Amino acid sequence: MKYKQEVIYPRGEVVNAQTPVVVTLHGMGTNYLNLRPLMPIFALPIIEIHLEGDLTYGDGYTYYIPEFIHQSEEAVITETALAVHTEVAAILANRGLAENPLNVLGFSQGAILAAALSVLYPSWINNGVLLSGRLPAFLWKTAQTKLKSKKLQTACFISQGEKDPLFPVEAGQELARFFRTYAVIEPEYHVYPFGHGVSYQAVEDIYNWYVRLHART
Repeated sequence: MKYKQEVIYPRGEVVNAQTPVVVTLHGMGTNYLNLRPLMPIFALPIIEIHLEGDLTYGDGYTYYIPEFIHQSEEAVITETALAVHTEVAAILANRGLAENPLNVLGFSQGAILAAALSVLYPSWINNGVLLSGRLPAFLWKTAQTKLKSKKLQTACFISQGEKDPLFPVEAGQELARFFRTYAVIEPEYHVYPFGHGVSYQAVEDIYNWYVRLHART
């Protein structure tokens, strides 16, 4: 396996084909434990898959280094998304979970990868939570050639901080505009008076969003 991983099953619950799977993709300089505290936002018993980036960065890890000198941003992110997909697909297959509803929670770089995965594998992810991320420009081109309008099957919750020093509010707006253009389900987009992080209000809003989505099924 390329990535260090942790798989957690719900305690005292019967797991079946309807049990949601949640994959977490962390931001740069952290690790696979970083997003685990957010798991209650999914409001249901879930199977958790936490993947850790394979490259050392600062005090933690990253999935790729955003220095696009020898390779383009498109090449680096596409290659990384392919590796993540290969790893997660293998975990799901080995555990008999390939048909379970799939959710991806990504923060910062993890949100970028979640967006890329939704485009490269348009029927794979049921729900995506994209926190403090951005849309790589090449995904517009990829979508134009790979997809037709309203072909993405991923329902998205997108959040951005007004005071984010890395990705401005416009980055979240661009993500929302992209998913409004290509996704079957209208994305939910929120801006918070926060920096590069996750506010308590965002946690509550994601929880309520997921409850509404589940009520439709």
